[in-house]
Amino acid sequence: MSDVIGGLDLANIGVRVCSDGALPGFDDYVSILDSNDPMPLDECIEGREMLYSSGTTGRPKGVRKPLPATPFGDPTSPPVQVAKGIAARGITAGSVYLSPAPLYHGSPLVFCMSAQRLGAAVVVMERFDPVRCLELIERHRVTYAQFVPTMFVRMLKLSDEERAVYDLSSLEEVTHGAAPCPVSVKYRMIEWMGPIIHEYYSGTEDVGATQISSPEWLAHPAPSANPCSMPHRRRERGGIARR
Repeated sequence: MSDVIGGLDLANIGVRVCSDGALPGFDDYVSILDSNDPMPLDECIEGREMLYSSGTTGRPKGVRKPLPATPFGDPTSPPVQVAKGIAARGITAGSVYLSPAPLYHGSPLVFCMSAQRLGAAVVVMERFDPVRCLELIERHRVTYAQFVPTMFVRMLKLSDEERAVYDLSSLEEVTHGAAPCPVSVKYRMIEWMGPIIHEYYSGTEDVGATQISSPEWLAHPAPSANPCSMPHRRRERGGIARR
């Protein structure tokens, strides 16, 4: 990592922190934590995640969203609204949320942050492995998990005997998105885990979202089709207007 950093121009970056060991020119994250009071800051304000995406338009870009800059916990701020939406799915302080996907993707990051905001425990896999995933669900009594269709396919490639070893009875809802799920795969997942498979589709740019439950999907097998309520944004000269 030091070789990579050494080739970058960091002159305009005033705050440089390394979270994994020592790096010349960077402050150590653990040392910063140890030197500060663990009590909440006097002035905490809401922020937003900033992610880099090319999945929607095909061209890599940073998605910079308007900062609420309102007091932490402001019920009108987007992060709180997102957390409320996730809470409506049943995630509470007693829930255990499993993220088998990397946190540089929008949905895993936002779901993990929102689950922690609600007080839930979060289990993050370093990389996806179907057997390891089932082990973690059983060990931590995971109640909610989020996948992409490729992960479904890899779990279904395990034999019936391999999958039957693990107790998945703690699962209350399994969410999937990011790409269309083949009908045959969706049928097999519902047959295996029960009608707790919830599908949704959205985008890092917050342009809208759709969702569909297992009962709705079984009545009409198709990619998620029910629109979620979400403000529409259009770009205007001088900023972003909502409607």
